[in-house]
Amino acid sequence: MSYLIRSMEDGQDLGNGLLDRMIENVVAYLDDGVRAGTVKASRDPRARATFLALNNAGGFLLYRHRHPTPGDMAAVLRDYARDMIGPALELYTDGLSADATMRDGLR
Repeated sequence: MSYLIRSMEDGQDLGNGLLDRMIENVVAYLDDGVRAGTVKASRDPRARATFLALNNAGGFLLYRHRHPTPGDMAAVLRDYARDMIGPALELYTDGLSADATMRDGLR
């Protein structure tokens, strides 16, 4: 895991390939969820998948940098799961915005 993280941080071919694969995986996972009725359809499935993959990868990198022992990947992963899964599930399940004002304003 540490090697993969370093590859993403370096921006080299391995890290970029990993991120590209992550995006493709998210596209497929969300498409499966849409077909199963557990995920809402998107106006732009690839853009949504790209946002989620990059947002989560970047969030994890920042979490690791802020962790008291960033070199202890087992501790980072354990604490990340403890601290982030609950809020992420709440956000993905319940949403954040109370209405569509911001989205509609962007359009």
